[in-house]
Amino acid sequence: MSNDLSHEKPHFQQSLLTAPTLKAIAALLGGIVAIAMAPILIKFSENAISPNATIFNRLWTAAAVLGLWSGLQAVSQRLSNTQPVEKNVYGNRTVGLLMIAGISGSFFQVLWAWSLTQTSVANSALMHSLTPLFTTLVGWIFFHRRFDKKFIIGMVIAIGGASALGLLDLQIDINKVQGDAIALLSAIVFGIYLLALEEIQKSLTSITTILWCCAIGSLSLLPLLLITEDGLDHLFPNSISGWLIVIALGLTIAVGHSLLTYSLKLLSSGFVSVSILLDPVFTAILAWVFFSQTLSFSNLLAFAVILLGIYLTLSSPSAVNET
Repeated sequence: MSNDLSHEKPHFQQSLLTAPTLKAIAALLGGIVAIAMAPILIKFSENAISPNATIFNRLWTAAAVLGLWSGLQAVSQRLSNTQPVEKNVYGNRTVGLLMIAGISGSFFQVLWAWSLTQTSVANSALMHSLTPLFTTLVGWIFFHRRFDKKFIIGMVIAIGGASALGLLDLQIDINKVQGDAIALLSAIVFGIYLLALEEIQKSLTSITTILWCCAIGSLSLLPLLLITEDGLDHLFPNSISGWLIVIALGLTIAVGHSLLTYSLKLLSSGFVSVSILLDPVFTAILAWVFFSQTLSFSNLLAFAVILLGIYLTLSSPSAVNET
């Protein structure tokens, strides 16, 4: 028994330090940095259009960017007579997962934006810090994912650090219970989104996956927008600065979510969801850079706890997908 364990640990460490795995980790960090820019851009965008319209425009512009990129890649490959490194394989299961990912990917953003109108940013962030818990739980129940003790301990520590950030500014108000519940539902839906992406990447490239998710997501939101928005005049930005912000938001999805999906080829959705807890860390740093917001000692301590938890989950075999 002890001999088996001694051989397993070096084998895992060796697989973790391979070039593909390190590349996946780098892609994950790049994706989180891109996503961390979204709250600041959304704050600017909602000065001109509604939260729902902001998410809709973010999705379809991301789909347009990825569609253009895919088209340029196809033309380049045809002119050079080279075959794509990765091929897309469609099937009924893949199409079904794309529908789940597209709808969940759009509605978790709508629910998140809605929650911010019903509760504080701190309360919403606190609810979203529970996303790794839902991701691992749903993955264990429906996809038979296995997570060892070290991974669970690291996840709990990281969630504790992220929760501490929210608790520092937590506002307890009976009138905000509805908003807190919406934020919690958004966290659950985001966990489903990550699990669907993890399954899809076995058949499609990361860019194709996010392209379809954004296209499906924007189409699924259109009926809701036509009902809730006061005409098409309020659906799109009415200034150049508004369009620039929307395009920048689209790029955060096109780049950020494509990198996240690429990382899911080798990293588990559980580990990715824990790593996304770095999002408030990067957002706070960006807010410090752009808005001169101060970072207290308690903020820095919470950041350190999050990093410790992520390190523990990364050093667990459950961080890497089984091959």
